[in-house]
Amino acid sequence: MKIKRVFAALIGMLILVIVGWYLILHRPMQKEINKTQVKIDNLLEKLQKARKAQINLKVAKTRYEQGQQDLRRARERFISKEELSIVTKDLDKHAKKYRLDMANFSPRLSSYFKESSNEKVSTLPVEMEVMGDYLNIGRFIESWEELPFYITHEEISIEYMEKEKTLKAVILANLYTINKDE
Repeated sequence: MKIKRVFAALIGMLILVIVGWYLILHRPMQKEINKTQVKIDNLLEKLQKARKAQINLKVAKTRYEQGQQDLRRARERFISKEELSIVTKDLDKHAKKYRLDMANFSPRLSSYFKESSNEKVSTLPVEMEVMGDYLNIGRFIESWEELPFYITHEEISIEYMEKEKTLKAVILANLYTINKDE
């Protein structure tokens, strides 16, 4: 019997040690582990948000740089007063590309200088005459977006030239210029 009591006492002490260990050491450690896991999860969530923000920042930076590049290209398409001879040559080449003859190109400088003195961007009214067939005249005007400067048509009149057996288009247009003196 004595062995049973000793054995029962040892088992009781073992149970008390295990319960004590569980209550005193294990549960507080488990709570600390759980708190640490929550902190780790929060940090991982913040890290993921930071990664997304970094990716979004790169995308935004790329878009910004592309926008700046587009803006520079757009600004370069505004001509200055000194570039009118280049515009004339470019329009003549462009007309020839569509098998048209440029018969006349005349800017209306008097109204331009009145307007452009105060404005950063001004319109320069021009009148041009091209000769050729109807479809080529239309394609020529439609393709102005390809030109390295801004030009828009305002008015077009077309007449048949009996003597030359071709069409003559008189086009009133606006060139957009920039005043670089400001």
